[in-house]
Amino acid sequence: DKLSMAANYSWIIPDVAENRPDQTSQLNFDGTYDLGTNWRARGDLRYDFEASKATRAGVGLRFQTDCVQFDLSLSRRFTSSTSVRPDTKVNLGISLIGFGSGSRPARNKCNG
Repeated sequence: DKLSMAANYSWIIPDVAENRPDQTSQLNFDGTYDLGTNWRARGDLRYDFEASKATRAGVGLRFQTDCVQFDLSLSRRFTSSTSVRPDTKVNLGISLIGFGSGSRPARNKCNG
């Protein structure tokens, strides 16, 4: 129950009608690991077999109680084209659980 992993492989043939002139062959991997009380780590990777390189990668850390959730993540996009440039993002998210975050507290009241 501490480890969760998912992977999928996509192979898409070229289709000029959909503005997709090149074949796509990618592997996506996502994983999370429960580090202990209130802490969870995650990682993800997208690998392009046609280009023989990673196109995206990310890591993150989450702290969550019954009342609040903090997310810190780092992601990197390696690909480049005329419309998309490589970039790195650092994100910090804070959610008050049960107040517009779309999630509900584990109990009916928040004790901190």
